[in-house]
Amino acid sequence: MRRLAAWLRIGVAAILALAAHAASAGELANDGYVEGGSAAFQAGFVAGEIGAVRLVPDQGPVTVERVRFLFGGAAVGRDVVLHIWDDSAETLAPGAELYSGIHSVIGFDTALQEINISGESIVVTGPFRVGIEFVSDGVPSIARDADGTIDASRNFAFVLDRGWIGAPTFGSTGDWVIRAVVVPEPDGAAAASLVALVWLARRRAPLR
Repeated sequence: MRRLAAWLRIGVAAILALAAHAASAGELANDGYVEGGSAAFQAGFVAGEIGAVRLVPDQGPVTVERVRFLFGGAAVGRDVVLHIWDDSAETLAPGAELYSGIHSVIGFDTALQEINISGESIVVTGPFRVGIEFVSDGVPSIARDADGTIDASRNFAFVLDRGWIGAPTFGSTGDWVIRAVVVPEPDGAAAASLVALVWLARRRAPLR
C-alpha cells in the first residue's frame, strides 16, 4: 500500500503540473503601446478592408483565448469582423482561416478592447495572423503605436484594390496595436508519462 500511495502522490503531482502548464496564459504583441499612452488611429480604412498582425508564440501548440486591440478616434459603436488565420508559411497573404466572427465594440482612445474567443478552441502550432475587418469607413479604427518603429514583417493591411500589402506600404509608421492572449496546450509527453505512472501503480501495487 505504501508503494501505491507513493505512486499516486507522483501521479497527483503530475496532474497539478499539467494544470499549471495549461493555466499559464501569455500575451503576444508586436507593438510598444502602454495603456493610456500615445497612439495614432488609422482613419484611412474603408468598409471591407483589414488591419492585421502576425503573432508568433514562443512555443506551440497554444490556444488563442482572447484578442486585445486599441480601437478609437471616435467614441461611437461599430461592428468589426475578427479574423484569425494560420500564418505558418509567413507569406504576404495568410493561410487557412481558423476563425471569423462579428463583434460590436465602442471606440475608446486610451483602453484596449477585448474579445473573448476561449470557447472557439482555436489551437495554433506556430505563427498566426489576427485581423480586424471594418464594416464602415474611417474612425473609430485600429491604432498604431507611436514609438517610431515598425516590424514590416508582422504588420499588414488588406486593401480592396490591391489585396494584402505590408502596413508600411499602406502608410503606417507604427505597429498595429492588436494582440492575442494564448494558453499553452498540455504537454503531450507529460500526459503520456502520467498514463504510464498510473499503469505502473496498478501493476506494482494492486489494491487488495
